[in-house]
Amino acid sequence: MRTRGTLTLWMIAFALVIATVVVALYRPAPRARRAVDDELAATIAKAETYYEFGHFDRAAQTYRTAVDRGMEDAGQWARYAEATRLSTGLNVHLYLEAYRRLLAAGAGQDSVSPVEQILAENAAPFVYGDIAGGSAVPGALYRIIGTVSRITWGRVESGMDTLIVETGSPSGWRYRLGDTVAVDMPRHRRYQTGETIEFFALYEGPRTVSNGAGVSRTLPGFAAAGGRVADP
Repeated sequence: MRTRGTLTLWMIAFALVIATVVVALYRPAPRARRAVDDELAATIAKAETYYEFGHFDRAAQTYRTAVDRGMEDAGQWARYAEATRLSTGLNVHLYLEAYRRLLAAGAGQDSVSPVEQILAENAAPFVYGDIAGGSAVPGALYRIIGTVSRITWGRVESGMDTLIVETGSPSGWRYRLGDTVAVDMPRHRRYQTGETIEFFALYEGPRTVSNGAGVSRTLPGFAAAGGRVADP
């Protein structure tokens, strides 16, 4: 019995050694992690300096390097989008990504408004009849206001939900009937049916959507960068 117990202890000790080696091999050493973080911080600081001195082309290039090194900060993404616009022209996708990150971070209106303004200035007029009639080009940016009529929750790991949104003329208290669209929305908050929201989204084309009871219909499909509850 004693021999068997000793053997068991040796086996446990051996397993702990193997586990320690595996963790050491696959988890970066704290010093290496700090070096990567310091390198990223230095790159962002360099990009900010270029931006402040009006060297927007160098700022945009340096921010691109920072993105490759893992830049996450929403405010810096907004500056990256702005530096790119001021150097080579508008990149809607960068502004949408900055907007998504700002909303996810719960940024204040002072930070969000400049990005919203650029997106609003470059969004196409939302005319449901034209879009449903097939004249919209996939990839076109729209600013849409509508009321949530149904929500399909996505997987937790996806961070996305699908909202069915009514964009018709307001009827009664804030509610809009008809002119329905399907929108993939980042889960920055838990939207509720009956809420009127405003969002920027790219048109993706017609999409077949089920009502959950075996009935399907084709709706204009959009991919949003995030939404805000609209004023009453």
